[in-house]
Amino acid sequence: MVMKNFLEMLSTVTSLAPKIGYELAAKIAKESVATGKTVRQLCNEQLAELGLSAEQLEAALDPESMT
Repeated sequence: MVMKNFLEMLSTVTSLAPKIGYELAAKIAKESVATGKTVRQLCNEQLAELGLSAEQLEAALDPESMT
C-alpha cells in the first residue's frame, strides 16, 4: 500500500514538473512524503507560489492527461 501511494505521488508530481519546474515539483514531492499530505492538497495550498490557477492545477493533475 505504501509503495503504491508513493508511485502514485511520483507520477502526479512528474506531471507538474513541466508546469512548475523540477525544483518546485521536487519540493512538493518531499513535502508530501514528510507531511503525508497529497500532492493535490499541497499544491492547492500553494497556488500563488506555484504560479498556477486552480484550473491549471486541475488540468495538470488530470489522470486522463497523464496516460
